[in-house]
Amino acid sequence: METKKLIDQAIKKSYDYLGKDKFLHARIISSQIIKIDSNCHDAHMVLGLCCLKDQNVEKAKEFFLKCLECEALKESAYNNLSICYSKIKKHHDSINCIWNCLSLNSTKDYYWSHLAMQYKELNYFSKADECFVKALDLNPSAINLSNYAAFLGDTGDYKKATFYFEKSLKKDPSFFGPYIDLFHVHALNNRYSHKLWEYYEKRFDVYSQLKWVKEKNLKSPKNILECKNKKCVIYCEQGIGDGLMFMRYLKLMPSYVKYVISCEPEMKSIFEKLNVKVITSLKSKKFDFYISLLSLPFLLKKPSIPKPFFPITSKIKKFNNKIGICWSGSPAHAFDKHRSIYFKKFYEIFKNKNNLEIFSLVKNYSCRKYVESNEVIDLSSGALEEDGLINIGNHMKDVESTAKIILEKKISLVITVDTMMAHLALSMGIETWLLLSKKSDWRWGLKNKSKWYENNLKIFRQTKLDEWDDVLNKVEECLSKHSSTKKLKIRT
Repeated sequence: METKKLIDQAIKKSYDYLGKDKFLHARIISSQIIKIDSNCHDAHMVLGLCCLKDQNVEKAKEFFLKCLECEALKESAYNNLSICYSKIKKHHDSINCIWNCLSLNSTKDYYWSHLAMQYKELNYFSKADECFVKALDLNPSAINLSNYAAFLGDTGDYKKATFYFEKSLKKDPSFFGPYIDLFHVHALNNRYSHKLWEYYEKRFDVYSQLKWVKEKNLKSPKNILECKNKKCVIYCEQGIGDGLMFMRYLKLMPSYVKYVISCEPEMKSIFEKLNVKVITSLKSKKFDFYISLLSLPFLLKKPSIPKPFFPITSKIKKFNNKIGICWSGSPAHAFDKHRSIYFKKFYEIFKNKNNLEIFSLVKNYSCRKYVESNEVIDLSSGALEEDGLINIGNHMKDVESTAKIILEKKISLVITVDTMMAHLALSMGIETWLLLSKKSDWRWGLKNKSKWYENNLKIFRQTKLDEWDDVLNKVEECLSKHSSTKKLKIRT
């Protein structure tokens, strides 16, 4: 009896630690409990949750399955198992687990919402819609309204998505996610306003990669006038592509704002060419304001999009058969699986076109491994050995050297997937053909034109997620016309 009492106290303590995100403490206590009672379902549950937190999904599954063997906590175990299967993209297994949850408790809206998410991943859109509606019937909460709106946006019903995002905000104005989603919906439709840029500022409360801004307690201005006679640093918040895309706003900065730039090392020399002082760290507290480069449209109150701005530009206006290609981006990118293409498939469109000079603009040839597969994937297999491909990656040390080698080789057309290379080529004034996933970034809009790059961009967009054949066939067809005429008439 005394042992059971001690175990119960220890279990309570381990759950308390879980609630405080002290996973190591929770793990140590639960591991000790299992040494005493190997069938303690709560201890297995805690250890499973700790493994899930550490992204050790397979080990987490073992602990949750053990809970089921112990004939206790079945509902929670099935729910957590469904999360595990979802993380490794085994959506059918996840669905089976959720139905087991619903057989035990059909009134929990979370189960219906999670079930809808799994059906959506399998493109079972009518079933997903039914489950989202069921979750809303049980609980019309802000998060359920937002989840349904996001689903509607993913399926292309932006008008209805907007309605539900706005309804979510009315339900709970402090729920920041829908602000970002509303910005995305309008940006996809090439609609920008000061109010929408203000919505985009909520990303500091939503994006996990921006938590450091609040953790460091960095002070940001509410408008650009506050920066007068203050020491300011403008930092590049996200990737190099965003830096290239938003640097156009620097030329709109009032002369009374004195600032330095904090950026990635690859961007340092470019900002220095603009006579801007560059710092390498934000550790110093000597600045009055810390400003994200992506916040400038809001602070400057410039809802309309200014023209691209880059200190190195190309003078080539006619197609000269010199093409730069980029078939993959960084393996670390969260969306890499959907934006990058196998080199062999990509390069096929240039075969039997002996009059072309093809330059590789891929710097990172690293293999990649995605969450749902243990297979190591080499997207660039054969790239260096392929006949006719000229590799200039060794000259691409940073943004400036990449721009200069593109100019030196007189490249007149860049064909690329959605990486910083697209932003660089477009900013340099080079004709750029962009190959986009069906589920693409808000920066490119929904049509074949973008307000960010109106003069030299043509978009080739998937009609079905992860299927590139139609896209590549259209690129090859356009390429055949242009390589024979030596003209770049890309307007549609």
